[in-house]
Amino acid sequence: MMRHRPENINLKLRHLGMKYILVLVAIVLSTFDAAAQRQDMRDVFKHMPDSVLGYLSENNRLDMIDFIDSKMQAKVENGLGGTSRLDTITTDYLRLTLTPASTVEMRLLPCASGNGGADSTLVCLVATYGDSIRESVVSYYTTRWKAVDGLPDPLQSDKVNNCLSSDSLVSDGFPAVSASVCKEAELSPSSNSMTIKMTIPVFLTDRKIEVKPLDKSITLNWDGTSFK
Repeated sequence: MMRHRPENINLKLRHLGMKYILVLVAIVLSTFDAAAQRQDMRDVFKHMPDSVLGYLSENNRLDMIDFIDSKMQAKVENGLGGTSRLDTITTDYLRLTLTPASTVEMRLLPCASGNGGADSTLVCLVATYGDSIRESVVSYYTTRWKAVDGLPDPLQSDKVNNCLSSDSLVSDGFPAVSASVCKEAELSPSSNSMTIKMTIPVFLTDRKIEVKPLDKSITLNWDGTSFK
């Protein structure tokens, strides 16, 4: 019978131990790498360039988060001397009141098309302006705040246009009248969806405007490449 020498057994044990250590290191490194790539809304908001929201500096944004963590009202003096407020921030959603007539919402969306570059997540930013008449602008960024162009504008989606063309207030003059329709977008705080409300400004006199809401709003769902 062949007997294994003690030194051979020790070599095999050391070899197995080294392989186990290397596998463990690889697992730990991959876990750290995945965690590093998985950013939440706080990280994204902190690292937002000042140029994206000129009203708020980095110090403003950090102060807002500190106030939220301290269960305080997250109000700061913005760059125009007014007051801005962080209303809500979760893992993947944020809402800001920049001024009495402007709000910003942001939501982190899974990106299935590679439009996020190295990221698998996009930042959808909805800026809404106005008082009685409110209009929104939708834009997209990577989590590193590189603008992403070429994605469909949800405010011009087929679902929205079909709604307008079938509405009694618009149908007679469609598509000319549809150009006057104001579209306000709202991101959902709890799901990857967007609700679009539409109103028609009706000019009564030179100085008075009546806002006529259409008879329904539209909800679009994110499918990994666009809101549909």
